[in-house]
Amino acid sequence: MEPSEIKSCRGQLGLTQQQLADEIGNHVSTVAGWEQGIARIAPSAAAYLRRRLQEHAVLKLLQEFGADEVHELLALGRAVRNIAQLGHADGVTEDSDRIAA
Repeated sequence: MEPSEIKSCRGQLGLTQQQLADEIGNHVSTVAGWEQGIARIAPSAAAYLRRRLQEHAVLKLLQEFGADEVHELLALGRAVRNIAQLGHADGVTEDSDRIAA
C-alpha cells in the first residue's frame, strides 16, 4: 500500500493519524511514517485499513439506498465477479487481451 493510499483511506474514514493509530494499536509516529513513506505498512495493518474502508463504503450505501438495494448491489457484484472468473478459467479473454497477444 502506497503512502498516498494510506493517507487517502484515513481521510475517507474521517480519522486523524492518532485515531487510526489507536484503532490498530500503533503509535501515531508509525502512521505518520507510513504516510510519509519513511516506513512500510505491515500487511496486517494494510488489510485492516482496506477492510475498514470497505465497511465504511457499505455503511454509506446503506444510509443512501437502504438495506434491500445494497443487498441487491452486493449480489450483483458477486455475480459479475464469478462470471469474470469463470470466463478466465475457461480461457475466455477480453478484446484487450487478444489485441496484446
